[in-house]
Amino acid sequence: KTKKQKMRVEKFMTKKDKLVYVSDTASVDDASALMLDKKVSSAIVVREQGSDFSVLGIVTKTDALKALVKDKLPGTTSITQVMTQSFRTVSPDDERDTAASQIMTHKVHHLIVVDKNGTLVGIVSAWDIAREVTLDGKAWPYNREALM
Repeated sequence: KTKKQKMRVEKFMTKKDKLVYVSDTASVDDASALMLDKKVSSAIVVREQGSDFSVLGIVTKTDALKALVKDKLPGTTSITQVMTQSFRTVSPDDERDTAASQIMTHKVHHLIVVDKNGTLVGIVSAWDIAREVTLDGKAWPYNREALM
């Protein structure tokens, strides 16, 4: 019998060029509208620096809902006031189970994927992991590429 190869994060993460970004000057309403429009559950909050940018945090639909509904903040509130700054990270070389463990341990839904230099290369969500576990567990009539 051959040993089953472990699934690495880079194989199923959403890559950097497919992520949704929101400027640190955006409001909660702006970020919420963007996430709804793009049909995503999170956006990377960035500060532009010339032709480059730095990652300040991540904002999720949950962050926006909490701000608007529970905390009753106005929609004009800066996204930097509601984003998560202390986000969790994984390496593209980490195994799927390592990412899943981090999500469960820290009770988060998204992990930022960074390379060995700390540079953003993607994001992995609890949904991505659930999809991979399911695809791994049975012979679906789908392939990973079609679902990405």
